[in-house]
Amino acid sequence: MTSGTNAKKGNLKAHLVFVSKCRFKVFNNPKTLAACKAAFEEVQQNHGIVLSEMNFVENHLHSLAEIPLGISVRETVQFLKGVSSRRIFQAVPNLRRRYPRGSFWSRFYHCSPVGTQEETVVGYIRGQQEHHGIADTRQKKLTAFFN
Repeated sequence: MTSGTNAKKGNLKAHLVFVSKCRFKVFNNPKTLAACKAAFEEVQQNHGIVLSEMNFVENHLHSLAEIPLGISVRETVQFLKGVSSRRIFQAVPNLRRRYPRGSFWSRFYHCSPVGTQEETVVGYIRGQQEHHGIADTRQKKLTAFFN
C-alpha cells in the first residue's frame, strides 16, 4: 500500500432543495436572485462545488450539485446558505425587516443522491414552474437571467 498516491477523486451528485424562511416569496425580486446567484458562484469558485442546474421558484430553489468527495453535504449546504444569506441581505437590506433574526433560509433542506437518474432529476428541476403552475414566460426570463 502506498501512502499519498491513493487520494480519492470524484464527486457526489445530489439534488438539493433550499426553502426561504417562512416560505416567503422572495425570489420574485430580481435583486434577490442576482445576489443569490453571485453568492453561489463565489462558493463554487472557493470550494470546487459545481451547481450544474438551478431553478428558483418563488420561495425555494432546486439545484443539481456536484460535491467533491472531501466536502460533506452538510458543509456544502452551510457554504451555500451562509454566503448567499449574507450577500442577499447586503443587496436587499429591506429583507432584514422580514427576517429580523438574520436567517434567510429555513434550517431544513432536502438532499438526495442522483446516481443513475441524472436525466430524470434534471428534468424535474427544469420543470418546477409547470409543477407549481407558474407561467412559462417567467421561467424563460429566469433561464435567460442565469445563462
